Amino acid sequence: MIFLFLVTAAAICYGSLYPFDFQATSLDQEDWLAFTRLELLATSLGDRLANGLLFLPYGLLGVAALRPVPLVFRLVVLAISGLMLATVLQVAQFYLPSRNPWLGDVIWNALGLGVGLLLGVGLLSRRGWMAAPTRRNHYLLMLMLSWLVYRLVPFVPSLDWQLLKESLKPLLIHPDFTPAGFFYHLSAWLIFLYSWECYLGRQVGRWLPLLAVLGVLSAEALVVGNRISLSGLSGALGAVLGWQLWLERQSDPEPVLAVLLVVVLILLGLEPYRLREVPQAFLWVPFSAALEGNMLINVQAVAEKLFLYGALVWLLAAIGTGWPGTALAAAGLLCLLEWAQRYLVGRTAEITDPLLALLLTLALWLLSSRRRQGPLRGDYDPGNAPPANPARNR
Repeated sequence: MIFLFLVTAAAICYGSLYPFDFQATSLDQEDWLAFTRLELLATSLGDRLANGLLFLPYGLLGVAALRPVPLVFRLVVLAISGLMLATVLQVAQFYLPSRNPWLGDVIWNALGLGVGLLLGVGLLSRRGWMAAPTRRNHYLLMLMLSWLVYRLVPFVPSLDWQLLKESLKPLLIHPDFTPAGFFYHLSAWLIFLYSWECYLGRQVGRWLPLLAVLGVLSAEALVVGNRISLSGLSGALGAVLGWQLWLERQSDPEPVLAVLLVVVLILLGLEPYRLREVPQAFLWVPFSAALEGNMLINVQAVAEKLFLYGALVWLLAAIGTGWPGTALAAAGLLCLLEWAQRYLVGRTAEITDPLLALLLTLALWLLSSRRRQGPLRGDYDPGNAPPANPARNR
């Protein structure tokens, strides 16, 4: 866990100092006045959300990484170090012409840090949620949370009737159905439901997955800027039916889910299926696209990739490909897709996705106690009751 915490701190520094075009500059009074201006709502919702989420893992993982230290001392150390890190990174942005240093970002970082600390304390208090026997559950939880973030960003609900009609218009007035969209949502929701079962166990109830899917779709309809499509709704309902009528009865659903996911990644990676006249350059700077443009859209895109690539790594490891094979297969597939995107209109070919697959493989390896054998299927909390079917006792 300490390694993941250090990786998180390094990622924060990377995202805050990108693109590293440091230049010597002299600071005047106007620069400091702009830096200390505390109009917290001056930036966009996407920027505020990104700055908060940036430091949330720092607090969450820090509480677990420093576990031998008394809790109160841990919270004090993490709060002080997190605030110092956020402030130093903002001051360093004075020397990055492409960045706009602002003390308000430190406040949003601090709010995200506080939420992470509270989550860490809360999760530690739940029957040893972060204890060694259930460490792999962290990975499954990350997958599910990534999918929920992708679906529910920007987390701003509204009961305005006009906004609700806009959300449902693609479903009721102009039905938007595509086979590729249906297959994408079907496969993604099937993987979400299997992650749900592996994390909570079979005893959660037969119809609870249906209620969970409908709950997410209902919440999505109330979130500002979201749209419910016929492809998305039919894919989600098809996943619930397919899971309960067939896939749930399979002793080893991982190969089927892995094949579905690989097909989904190929379909997504080759969109919009239009060739360029001249191939574009390959970007070797990691996460360059995710640190530019609309931050809200970038957060949503990163969350989707964490779910899809994280699920690919988990399923491949569960099949028994071994850790080197898992890393090679996941990163290799994404490398081929990224290289193909050099010849596709509207796509950016970069090293980010293969690197993200390698990092996710490393994270799962670190969270797996049986590293030589790969992760067990359904690493359940030993405090839960065993599943009804002994063959599915995972």
